[in-house]
Amino acid sequence: MVAGEVIFESAGRREVIVPGSAFHVPPGGPPHRFLAPGAARIAGFEAVDPVFDTSDAALAAQGFEVLGPEVLGPAGVIPAIAAPFLDENQIEVRSWAMSSFVLSEARFGPASGYAADWCDAPHWGFVIAGGLALEFEDDIEILAAGDVFHCPGGPPGHRFEAADPAAIVDLTPIEAFGDGPRIAPWRRQAAAVHGPSGTGPIAVAGLG
Repeated sequence: MVAGEVIFESAGRREVIVPGSAFHVPPGGPPHRFLAPGAARIAGFEAVDPVFDTSDAALAAQGFEVLGPEVLGPAGVIPAIAAPFLDENQIEVRSWAMSSFVLSEARFGPASGYAADWCDAPHWGFVIAGGLALEFEDDIEILAAGDVFHCPGGPPGHRFEAADPAAIVDLTPIEAFGDGPRIAPWRRQAAAVHGPSGTGPIAVAGLG
């Protein structure tokens, strides 16, 4: 949940989902819906086949409500990751503009991120391959493929550390890339020219 709040309703049960929360609705369960008492924004992830038809017509036929760019701004689809980035001590990242957020796909090589600068920007993300540590200046959290994470705006700052290859996808508010908070250079470099494109700008940093 990125902003605002929504109410999840299913089988007579209601649950309020507040900003910073992560949730999962498994397939095959009872019908459900989301109710928003005010403005709200949800970021969701779902693995799709590279040949999946993401045209407006195909999505509408499956029940999605397709909103035009005048409402949300240009959208984008991230290509699937076949395997994590394998070079040691390196992080590869691609970024896209998604409305008022930067969507980043980062792949961590073995032993990468340990020398990265601290970051104070908030992120909401999902581990799509491998496992890694989300280290805060005052705490640490271990993440594995399938886990979702939220990094609150710092300080205390945070950084990602990968002993083995790993990959994440996350969202960062565009406004966080200003002159105020600390931002990891590998992330700032990829987002410097953020904009809708087929592949997104790519940055590779060597970080032990």
